Amino acid sequence: APAHSAYLAYLDASCATLLPVTPRPTSEAPGLEPHSLFAAPGMTWWQPDEPAIVATIRAAIAGQDEAIASPRERILREMTWERAARRLLAVLSEVEPPRAARSRWRPRRWNRRG
Repeated sequence: APAHSAYLAYLDASCATLLPVTPRPTSEAPGLEPHSLFAAPGMTWWQPDEPAIVATIRAAIAGQDEAIASPRERILREMTWERAARRLLAVLSEVEPPRAARSRWRPRRWNRRG
């Protein structure tokens, strides 16, 4: 898998062969049309390290690559709902306003009239 973006959220060297890439401006991307959505200023793409990828594929074909664990086991072990909830609470606590600045508004009770 390419060693960038979402792949790194669930893959690491224990369960995948991560292929090296380098972020580059899209203006350097071969074959990308200048008016393309992806050619906007400031956009990047991941340029693969082709010699490293060729060497990795050749090693795999020759049976010289290392045996690695299944990503499934890592995902089941590390990507639990409990961990996701803890991470969400941590992120939310970083953006939570200080207690003194919180609104004091409380919903009114319903008044059921006849």
